[in-house]
Parts: sequence; C-alpha cells; structure tokens
Amino acid sequence: MNTTAFLDQNLRNALGAQAQSDHLRPSVIRSEFFQDYSLRRILESPQSAWFDLQHTRGVGGKSVDAIAQVVSRELAARFPKEWALAEADGATDEGAQWPVGALAEFIAVWVNKTAP
Repeated sequence: MNTTAFLDQNLRNALGAQAQSDHLRPSVIRSEFFQDYSLRRILESPQSAWFDLQHTRGVGGKSVDAIAQVVSRELAARFPKEWALAEADGATDEGAQWPVGALAEFIAVWVNKTAP
C-alpha cells in the first residue's frame, strides 16, 4: 500500500494489529479516536489530535502513552529521513518541507509532550 493511502486510513485499520500486539485493550482500539483519526489528520493538527486523544472516553493515561508510542513508531518507520531531520532540527516553522515540519510539530506535542 502506498504511503498516501496508508496515511488516509483510520487508525483502527492502519494500526489496529500493531496496537493489539502492544497490548492495547480492544475497547481502546474500537474507540472513537481510532475510528475518527488517520495519521494524516494527526500530522495536520497534532495539538488538536493530542487533546482529543486525552479526552477520549475509556482511554486512560497509560493507553494514551501507548498510543503515542505506536503512532510515533509508525511515523518514524514510514518517514525515517524526515523523522531524523525533524528530531534534529525541531523544524516547526511554516517553511519546513512536508512532512518534516509536520513531524517536528508531532514530535514536540506527542513525543516531548509540550502541548499547552
């Protein structure tokens, strides 16, 4: 499957098997967040996605951290060079080429947990 199609799938379809292997509860994988969000949507608005994840019914703190790890691993695997640049530069300025800028913002919010 090409990257564009993969990014546009909801998380349940894109990451469900991986999330199960990371021992996320089935109810978390069936949650609104997994149904409503795609990796592209997370990259387009990581702060909103982070807020929504933290406020998803039935998803506690440990599950939030586990989901962040699953999503981070997948994005790092899909975009290894861009991920490395985003980590190194923290290139969150609007001039950064996609997906580097989007990944840098994602890393700041989801990995480094600097969301307001």
